[in-house]
Amino acid sequence: MIGLWFTYGADTACLIESVESFRACFPESVICINDDEANSISNETIDLIAPDHYEKRAWKSNGNLNGWAAVDGILSFQIAMAKKFQNHKGALKIDSDTLIFRNSWIDENAPICGLNAGNERLFIGVARYLRNDAAQSILKETKKIERWGNPPEDILIGSYALHLYGDKCKSMPWTKYAKSYQYKNDERNYSKTEIVCFGNRHEIHAKRDCEKRQIAGMKMAALRKKIRGSTI
Repeated sequence: MIGLWFTYGADTACLIESVESFRACFPESVICINDDEANSISNETIDLIAPDHYEKRAWKSNGNLNGWAAVDGILSFQIAMAKKFQNHKGALKIDSDTLIFRNSWIDENAPICGLNAGNERLFIGVARYLRNDAAQSILKETKKIERWGNPPEDILIGSYALHLYGDKCKSMPWTKYAKSYQYKNDERNYSKTEIVCFGNRHEIHAKRDCEKRQIAGMKMAALRKKIRGSTI
């Protein structure tokens, strides 16, 4: 499995934990990091993670990976990584603040496979599998239309996957496979959860977002240690 992270400097602590969790879940994985050119992770972090591929993106993230540049950039990066690492059918795009513990929710034969939250987002961006040929088809299809607005990448890529592949796509219920980490309740049981997202940073009492992300990384490390200990 190819793992894709679109990250930036403030994500460092979270990214380290996310990558290590993914490696444990997919021992034969390929780690590919697409970093923010203006606010990058450090060389020390790159050395620590030791990704199979690292590059800085020229396109603008436009916030939380919004807009056509982000859509093109995400799909093009996957296509390039698929060409570089050819023994993989697809790739899993993962947010830096997300831990993957198990993979029973992934159907690698599906064009796209992800989680829905019971609303318009049928494939939430925190963790989404996309087959490599589907990435090529979606990019080609979106190039045909008149582009405007600032679309969220997860909604747009999911919508075009459904347009092209219909019921071959797999949208799984969030509540069955994933949980959002509760910073106010550290004792909550996550041992059987396949995906844990640490995006509820509004629960953290800190002034700056970078401090909140550092604390999130510490919580991710603690949870990984706790779950490893419970499975030994």
